[in-house]
Amino acid sequence: MEYKYILYLGSGHQRKNIDGIIEAFEMLKEKYKIPHKLILAGLKQEGKWEDIIFMGYVDENKKRELLKNADLFVSPSFYEGFGMPVLEAQKMGVPVVASDRGALLEILGNSALLVDPKKTEEIAEAIYKVLNDEYLSKELVRKGYENVQRFSWSKCAEETLKIISN
Repeated sequence: MEYKYILYLGSGHQRKNIDGIIEAFEMLKEKYKIPHKLILAGLKQEGKWEDIIFMGYVDENKKRELLKNADLFVSPSFYEGFGMPVLEAQKMGVPVVASDRGALLEILGNSALLVDPKKTEEIAEAIYKVLNDEYLSKELVRKGYENVQRFSWSKCAEETLKIISN
């Protein structure tokens, strides 16, 4: 992509807080005049949005490309079952701003900037902070790489086998 962007990857379910993401992005555009676009991958939307791109379904190759080139991954959902996209972002070296609720809090700990998903201004300020503080961004990437090491399919299989073997 030839432009800077913030990425969201997932469904358009209400619990994902898409309205909050869009509102926070619009605040950033208005208040700080950020040069970024917002890519909402996995969502289809009709109509014209100047700096918001609804991508619909993306395959694995496109997803990797989007993650690799994103300046930030955002996931301020109200509720999350596990949160695989945040780990995929961390694995690709992308700093994450995510919800301080439920599974995301447990999965991410201090490896992401955590926000109250009900406070749109807090989401916007966290995004701005990461985009404009190179040290913070690099720290989140470093902590993200460390965090993602805790999760693997082989480790999951081993732990599951332990549980069902007892």
